[in-house]
Amino acid sequence: MLKLGRIALNALERETSFRRSIRQKSRRAAMNDLYMVSVLAAALPNSTRELESTCQ
Repeated sequence: MLKLGRIALNALERETSFRRSIRQKSRRAAMNDLYMVSVLAAALPNSTRELESTCQ
């Protein structure tokens, strides 16, 4: 369970489109599905461009 939390924290740290605290990023991801997709895309090193193009 701790590893899953650490993965989520790393994903929030890597996401750069919303420059706020980790707490604010987490709350925004919980309320905004498109932002959550961008956080997940930031966690995946190779497929970030592909996911961003499908969101638009």
